[in-house]
Amino acid sequence: MSCICLIMSVDADSGVYHQLEYDFNEEQPAGAIVGNVRNDARLGLDVLDSDVLSSVRFTQRQRNPFFDVDETSGDIASTRRIDRELLCPYVVVCEQVLEVTVTPLTLFQLVRVIVNVVDINDHDPVFPTDWLTLDVIETTKIGSTFSLPEAEDADSQPLSVGGYRLLDGSSTFELETSGRGDGSHEVRVRLTRAVDRETRDYYALMLFAVDGGQPQRSASMHIDVLSAMKSPSPHDAVPDGVQSHPTLTSSSATPTTTPPRSTAPSTPPESTRTSRSALRCSA
Repeated sequence: MSCICLIMSVDADSGVYHQLEYDFNEEQPAGAIVGNVRNDARLGLDVLDSDVLSSVRFTQRQRNPFFDVDETSGDIASTRRIDRELLCPYVVVCEQVLEVTVTPLTLFQLVRVIVNVVDINDHDPVFPTDWLTLDVIETTKIGSTFSLPEAEDADSQPLSVGGYRLLDGSSTFELETSGRGDGSHEVRVRLTRAVDRETRDYYALMLFAVDGGQPQRSASMHIDVLSAMKSPSPHDAVPDGVQSHPTLTSSSATPTTTPPRSTAPSTPPESTRTSRSALRCSA
């Protein structure tokens, strides 16, 4: 916890205005101490005799649902466990403001307390699925890229997803990522070698997402790549340089070690538990 204390005079007739700023980590138990108005604001109360000092009160001008100020001691404490992601979703700065008056009137001062609720790394990255199946046609050109779903992390920056890593024992695919302005990423794999179904018809990849915390939290997604024969259908006859759209299948269930080649139609019935969607491919 850190505190920044700023003191400024407003007017001789209005008393003195103080501002206190604190950093307070989320997920602390109710009753956790943030700071102390009496000590941190430098109110000059240490020069008062004991009788006057005992009459000093610290009163919140408006109740706050998350923080409370003890009227006698001036302690600022949390009233509940705070989940920053629920209190301030998708917000970089999460602040709670308290206005505290110091009385009696002869000692009147106003203290503005700003509590910055700080995110901690309490969430793992999560992929939308645990397992993907990618069909790559033999005629797919080297250098073609395939878009993959990105992982999400409920923590705010810089603790949300910070990067990706691809594990490919065959060195047939390599990872490409690019950041967006909102902190998310575009995730793709690039074909670095030609696929030949007669030589090898199955590749096992593992995609990892890591966050920016210390220690890091991570998530993984299995990717099964199946080398598919070019369909003899005229619909699949495309000009050179124009790639057809391979099919990506996502499933949260764990398949067998060597998944069977699917014979389901490109648009399965609604009752099918494994969902299919077109996967974007670009040369």
